[in-house]
Amino acid sequence: MTTRTNYKMVTDMMEWSPADKHFTSQDEMDVIASNFELVGRSRMDLQNLRDFVVLCYHGWLEFSRENDMDLFDKQMAAMQSITAVIDYYKYNA
Repeated sequence: MTTRTNYKMVTDMMEWSPADKHFTSQDEMDVIASNFELVGRSRMDLQNLRDFVVLCYHGWLEFSRENDMDLFDKQMAAMQSITAVIDYYKYNA
């Protein structure tokens, strides 16, 4: 059971991005798992959350691509890390 809405969880991570855009460390995975309360969620809940993350980031990415490529890279790396961790929990946890 979660304590916050998916929207709140996503917006809480809006400024976050991994230290290395090509790698998500164990500490970063733990931050993502904690923020999104991934432990104990069903596969369907995790898929719904993943879809919502992609939907939110899609809007932010569209804006940043037109205005700030550095922000675009940061947001793309964040979305990729978050969805990768969600996928890990979907199939391994």
